[in-house]
Amino acid sequence: MLVAMILLAVAAYYFFYSNLFKGTNTVSHAITNQGIVEIHPFAVSAESVGLHSFATGTVFVEASDDGSCVIRIVSQLEIDPEDWGGVSFSMPGHLTVKQLTSSYPEDGTLDEIAGWPATWISTDTEQKYKTFIEIGRDRGHHSTRGGKGSVLIEMLSVPNMPIPDSFPIGISIGGYNKNGYDVMGAEYITIPITFKERE
Repeated sequence: MLVAMILLAVAAYYFFYSNLFKGTNTVSHAITNQGIVEIHPFAVSAESVGLHSFATGTVFVEASDDGSCVIRIVSQLEIDPEDWGGVSFSMPGHLTVKQLTSSYPEDGTLDEIAGWPATWISTDTEQKYKTFIEIGRDRGHHSTRGGKGSVLIEMLSVPNMPIPDSFPIGISIGGYNKNGYDVMGAEYITIPITFKERE
């Protein structure tokens, strides 16, 4: 009798839940890092010139089936109120910015946040970097309000433009005065991308 009751309970449980979730997808399997061929963590600070400014994050490099590449930069940053140099991400000419999302300064209004990122494109054909994304930088060399925030940058390779076997992405931080001259980029790091060397 006890066995029969247990079997009946199991059958009822199975019937109830099989009908409850019938036609629904109860399990989702996200594909992790699909197409990712390189991951580069980074950290840079302007403490060497007495500024409490830093940026940490990761560069993800994705290879597409058509031979193009997608590069995403995810970064947490903090900029000293006395720092007019902010943070700058520098990219070569075969990359174009698809999306730029920023929360800096995270205690600001949406209008203030939208006003801080700036994208500059150089026309100098001899320059290694063509596109510059700046967060919290005042090109008038005036101290900014400072603050914290997060940045997401997504870049795509330009269609029909050759992708070098390897290329750099630059990240600089801090603005200071040296021997009477204002200098943008107190500290600077280069991240080597070896996209085609991995093929």
